[in-house]
Amino acid sequence: MSSSSERYDSKGREKIQCEICSKFFHRLDVHLTKAHGINTSEYAKQHPGSPTISDAAKKAAAKGARKRSTAKPAKPAKPGSASTSHAKRVQALKKRSAPEEGVFKIGVARIRQRTDKDLTAQDKKHLPVHDEHYKLGPAEREQWEYLALGVQASENVLIVGPTGCGKSLGVQELAAVCNQPMQRINLHGEVRAAMFVGDKTVEVDPKTNQAVVLWQDGILTDAMRKGHWLLLDELDAAPAHILFVLQAVLEKGMRLVLPTGEVVQAHADFRIIATANTLGRGDDTGLYSGTNILNEAFLDRFGIIIQAGYPTPDTEAGILTERTGINHEDAARMVRVARDVRKALETETVYCTFSTRRLVTWADKAVRLGDVKRAAKIAVTNRLSSEDATFINGIVQRVWG
Repeated sequence: MSSSSERYDSKGREKIQCEICSKFFHRLDVHLTKAHGINTSEYAKQHPGSPTISDAAKKAAAKGARKRSTAKPAKPAKPGSASTSHAKRVQALKKRSAPEEGVFKIGVARIRQRTDKDLTAQDKKHLPVHDEHYKLGPAEREQWEYLALGVQASENVLIVGPTGCGKSLGVQELAAVCNQPMQRINLHGEVRAAMFVGDKTVEVDPKTNQAVVLWQDGILTDAMRKGHWLLLDELDAAPAHILFVLQAVLEKGMRLVLPTGEVVQAHADFRIIATANTLGRGDDTGLYSGTNILNEAFLDRFGIIIQAGYPTPDTEAGILTERTGINHEDAARMVRVARDVRKALETETVYCTFSTRRLVTWADKAVRLGDVKRAAKIAVTNRLSSEDATFINGIVQRVWG
């Protein structure tokens, strides 16, 4: 599969795509002859309306023709002088190495920002909505860089981290920044192949009033055809039959064979990004029941593994104030409580965690009730065992007095 970065050359000029192998070129004539053994006329019959030369190549050919028709005899070069000055060559190199317009850069990674002209009406329905309260702290920025590297290199990415730390939100926000359509599915135990891959359906043809059997794409097939990112939440909880389907798609070729016999070749912009609470080696904390052990052959198909964690204290406090309007002092104290609970979990003093998501819920209820301790009861401790609730109440009492 061709990388989406191949769609544009070093000067940002858009190429055209070969409908047979999905690779990008400015001209298809030579490629068709060498790679597929056909000429442009045969190609046009097989793919009506598909271009065989890019707009940039057309302009270059026309410009070359004009130059040839008006060319003057070349003057002999002066002894000891170069036809192109060193300064001009340096300037040309700088121009070629400058970031192209419409490219999102973070750290060393660069990925294309898709334009509205590049998207269909159906694509636009899957564009994530930017969260105005999203805070890109140092940890989140690093995760974005790693994720963008995976997208740039056409690799599958797995993000592993505790519940409620912003794994999925980070993916959605990067997609929103890049104007990239994205589809999302939670791989719980009830996911069926028909929902994931697709299934045959019976519909009535309005013209003939006869029942006809049609194929209906599932979310994986639809995303592959359209070039959407596919976010797979809770990969370590996926049923075995879903993992077997994914195994082939995660390969470099990214092909899917449907029950109908059709072979779906993934669009150049299609990417698989998965999240999980464990690294596929089971859960010994008791926090994530239902997670499975993933074999090494499956995990090897992910070129980039990102270990996500909770935001830094300053970033996490900022999230609370921006999302709920709680004052900064109480937000900082709530973060202290959460971090104490997380440390206690590591030493097995408690058997619960304290996610950023739960912090936001607590802060929101505190603002509504005007009472931090009462809010902690309905948002935090009422969902815990009596031992864990007592421990956390003690931390809250100690922090607030």
